[in-house]
Amino acid sequence: VAGGMITSDPAGINCGLQSESCSYRFHANTAVTLTVTPDHGWQLSGWQGDCDDHGQINLTTDQQCQPILTQIILPLTMTIQGSGEGQVTQSPTGTDCGIGCTSYLAYTDVTLTAVAADHSTFTAWAGDCSGTQNPLTINLNKALNCQAYFELLPLPGVAKPDEVDLPAANTVSFSNPKITFEEPVPAEEIVNFELIPELSLGTVISTNEPICPTAGWLDWVCNAQKNIITELEIGPNGNLSNGILVGTIHSQGWTSNLRIQPQAVLSGGIVTGYIDNQGTMLDFEFRGAQIQGGTLAGIIVNNSPIEGLITDVRLAADTYLSGGRLGGNVIGEAHAPAYLEYLQVEAGSYLNQVIIGDGVELAEGITWGDNVYFMIH
Repeated sequence: VAGGMITSDPAGINCGLQSESCSYRFHANTAVTLTVTPDHGWQLSGWQGDCDDHGQINLTTDQQCQPILTQIILPLTMTIQGSGEGQVTQSPTGTDCGIGCTSYLAYTDVTLTAVAADHSTFTAWAGDCSGTQNPLTINLNKALNCQAYFELLPLPGVAKPDEVDLPAANTVSFSNPKITFEEPVPAEEIVNFELIPELSLGTVISTNEPICPTAGWLDWVCNAQKNIITELEIGPNGNLSNGILVGTIHSQGWTSNLRIQPQAVLSGGIVTGYIDNQGTMLDFEFRGAQIQGGTLAGIIVNNSPIEGLITDVRLAADTYLSGGRLGGNVIGEAHAPAYLEYLQVEAGSYLNQVIIGDGVELAEGITWGDNVYFMIH
């Protein structure tokens, strides 16, 4: 039942909206303005009786006014984000108001439960919701727009980076890979850091996710919106997307859709989306669509469920690369060739200074350099 208070100017009326009688005798020809203060969840929609649409009346005789109150209905919009799949259930169920939209009475407590699909996992809430608690209860005190992030899990039977089982007879050491280059970096590839801010110009991505820090610590879901990232540590719950890396990221979480500039380094974690790499990436698990260019180092496992492609890369000394698809020009280091295992090499690719291990499928039209070795067990 609608509740609240009604008052008048000049003073005289001051009573609850549920009162049986609420009246006051003013002098004739007095202009009176009535003001309604509804309870939470209700709003003034208009007036009945002798008042105008603004609750005003000029008393020329005995007159009556009746405020019309309606309940406030608010929308909750929920969208699914990330590389994985899932759904969010809501309790109570509310009323459908469009794609991803459910409406409720204002100030309703709504419990959100994220349910991941097979081979996916729920990671975090974003937008007007936040954190990793699941289920999550929110109070609809305004129109809310929330996102639920789901990420893909490794496919069954594929080793994680720290579980790679190399052949016992293999003489290549992977224990402490170092990034080395046989040739100096050309002068034209050296980045002038004074010019780096120009890289951030362009279209800004519209998002309700918080903007990522450019340096320091990150352990939540955020969108860099094409900003420059310098020195960043990403924790296990961190998820950074759409950044331009000019420094170093050490990741225990997720990164996606990055531009990695020359001299920049991305180390560790799970990488998704599309990566434009002109720097160095090392010791990571790939679950995205494509990595193009730059240098790869350490232990890299491609667990992409969408047959993600790694193409046109330089492989640092003693690099180990397993899984997925490999294409374009792939060149290792002559004194410590990279080791390839359980992957598909695309047609038309060029390989040199690599070791071909178990489970490598070679398409037609592949060309070779002088330093390609086969170590099949």
